[in-house]
Amino acid sequence: MQNILKTTHNAGFFSCCSIKLLDIVNYFNTNKEILLNVDSSSQFILYKPDNITDDITYYFFQKNDDNYIKDIELIKVSV
Repeated sequence: MQNILKTTHNAGFFSCCSIKLLDIVNYFNTNKEILLNVDSSSQFILYKPDNITDDITYYFFQKNDDNYIKDIELIKVSV
C-alpha cells in the first residue's frame, strides 16, 4: 500500500508551506518511513484559478524524486 499524507491547511503561501513541512516531519517521526506522496490539493487555494482543484505544489517547487536519506533519525522541530 502506498503511504499518502493529505495536507488540508489553507491560508497564505508560507503558512501552507510551514504546515505541510510540519505534517511531513510528524508523519516521519511517527511512522519512521518516507512518504511516497503528499496530497496538497486542498492547499494554496488562494493561488489557484477557479477551475483548478489539483495539487499545484510543483508550480512553486521543483520536484525531487531522490528519497535517499543516509541516517534515519527522529527529526526535531521547534515551533
